[in-house]
Amino acid sequence: MLETVETKIRSGEVLSAADLGPITVARYAKGWSERRKIAGVADWKNDKARLRLHALPMIGRLKLREVRARHLKDLFLSLRTTTELAPSTIRNVYGVLAALFREAAVDDLIDRNPCILTKAELG
Repeated sequence: MLETVETKIRSGEVLSAADLGPITVARYAKGWSERRKIAGVADWKNDKARLRLHALPMIGRLKLREVRARHLKDLFLSLRTTTELAPSTIRNVYGVLAALFREAAVDDLIDRNPCILTKAELG
């Protein structure tokens, strides 16, 4: 439990009684987006919208540690086949997820970044 709390503190999360459970993608994304805003990342608003509109509806409820490449493969197959998103938008959503999971790995919240999809999966 101590390790979990220390990891959350390192990742910049504010702890409350409700935060003692596993970190979901949606919960991590919220803090991640806020940290990007504070850091002055120019495109943080668009990145936050990409997550909110296209990624979180499908993978937001998953525990961060449990997300695998197959979940992302399903997400992007769905975006390609059930929406009219431009290919550049799909690549931008993937780029945001890759950055989010890369930082989660740096924060020691996940063991590996699941963003290993190729052009075949992204279209």
